[in-house]
Amino acid sequence: MNARDRALWEDAEGSLFVPKCLGKKERRPVLLTSQLDKDIQLDYCAGARMDGVKCYVVKANVRKTKKTPRAFTFYITQVRDQLSLARELRMTAPYRRNKKILARIRKYKAWLALPRKRLVKAIVEARTEVASF
Repeated sequence: MNARDRALWEDAEGSLFVPKCLGKKERRPVLLTSQLDKDIQLDYCAGARMDGVKCYVVKANVRKTKKTPRAFTFYITQVRDQLSLARELRMTAPYRRNKKILARIRKYKAWLALPRKRLVKAIVEARTEVASF
C-alpha cells in the first residue's frame, strides 16, 4: 500500500489521537486504523515499513454482551513512535481530505511545539519532520 492509499484508508477508517496537553502522566499521540480483516492491515504495515514508518498490528477481541450480540475479533494498526508518526503524516498530508484529521494534524504540530522539561531526541526529529509540510 503506498502513501496515497494509506492516506485514503486513514481518512475513512483511521483516527489520530492527540492529547490536550503535557501532564504528569504524559500521553503520546497515536495513529490507529482498525479492520476485521488482518490481511489488509498487514498490507498497510508492509507499505508503511517500506517508507520507513514503524507500525504494527494488534489483535483485539470483543466479547458478547447486551450491546454486542456476538463476539468478534478485529485488528488494529498502530503507529506510536513520534518520528514514525511525523513521517507518516508528512508523506500522507497531500492526499488528506478529511477535515477532522487535518485539524488533528494541526493539533499534533502544536503538541510537538509545546515546551518540555526534557527534550527527547525523537521529539526533536519529529519537529524537523513536521516542519516540512
